[in-house]
Amino acid sequence: MSMMERILRLMAEKKASDVYLSANSPALIKIDGECVPINSQLLPPDAPRALPAEGVKPQDMETLQESGELNMAVPLPLLGRFASAPCASVARWPWLCALFRSKCPNSKI
Repeated sequence: MSMMERILRLMAEKKASDVYLSANSPALIKIDGECVPINSQLLPPDAPRALPAEGVKPQDMETLQESGELNMAVPLPLLGRFASAPCASVARWPWLCALFRSKCPNSKI
């Protein structure tokens, strides 16, 4: 299991709505509106760029490199779909990922 998949599974397990990855900062997940670190480890400078690369096509990474943005979805069976938006900035590659569950809570559908 890739590091990216482990982070997404932790996000789903903790019922987090978002995950934020940024260089030289710990990975954060948002639970009930509050951002909390998943551990105390600071991400190395290449991690926010390398983690999305684990699950995308090489041409998508080229698009990210050229345009500075990439919107994509990462499905994980039984967990939901994760909307992901890595973007290139001057010194860091912040990465935001939001979880969209396959079935909405409290839904009668």
